[in-house]
Amino acid sequence: MINKRICTSITFYDVEKNSVDMKGLFTFCEEWMLKLAFKPLRGSIQGSSISMSKTKTFNYIKKILFENDNSNISNFWFAAYLDEWDYDMTDGLLSISVDLDKRGVINLYFDNSIVQFKRIYVTNLIREIAQYFKANYGIIYGRELAKGPGLYAFGIISGLETFSQSPEIQKERKNIGEWFRRYGFLDGGYVQGQLRDIYPMNLLSEVHLNQPVFNTTLKHWIETSPSHGELSPLTEVLWQWWVPEENINTVRESLRETGIIICI
Repeated sequence: MINKRICTSITFYDVEKNSVDMKGLFTFCEEWMLKLAFKPLRGSIQGSSISMSKTKTFNYIKKILFENDNSNISNFWFAAYLDEWDYDMTDGLLSISVDLDKRGVINLYFDNSIVQFKRIYVTNLIREIAQYFKANYGIIYGRELAKGPGLYAFGIISGLETFSQSPEIQKERKNIGEWFRRYGFLDGGYVQGQLRDIYPMNLLSEVHLNQPVFNTTLKHWIETSPSHGELSPLTEVLWQWWVPEENINTVRESLRETGIIICI
């Protein structure tokens, strides 16, 4: 079934809005999908003089984007699908979303049966796409298509039963909602330098690395033990912090008392 597929999601937060090359980013993502032998089919676009309540064809979205100045566009999204997809917003196997309405969010995800997850591929893709904007935080994670890998990036709950008796599901719903409340509103209390959670790959800026933890900095704390993960520069702005899957819970619990993790 299509929704059982696993996707790798690359999400950028704290995007500097004036840094985004909308047309360049749009073109890069279109060409990325075409190189993978998938043609983008559906999308949407929003801006100062553009209001769209329904999804449209990709070609229509592209036409609108290139007819407008960069400053007139605040959001766009498009995706590629298998032949049997049902719902435009959730069934895309390759997707790019850009939302600059409040705090900036850029999300790109790909189905792992189309692109096998490899560290070198992800790091190169981040370096390439980061040429079109400046972001100061990011997370990379795997998620079932049925649970909305792109929606999760924005703090939107999808594919998790509302009245489930499972403590794990209710905890996940709470954490996703907390991110929406904190990051999704300009007055939500989010402060740059905080972490949403601990993920297999985390993109950190100097603000994160200089956060005070345990009478030192987060950068120094990470570098004190291999069990804390591996830290290295990735772009002009971002560092990559890889945390082994088996160490994520330990790292999360170790940093709990510092207060820098929001969804915990």
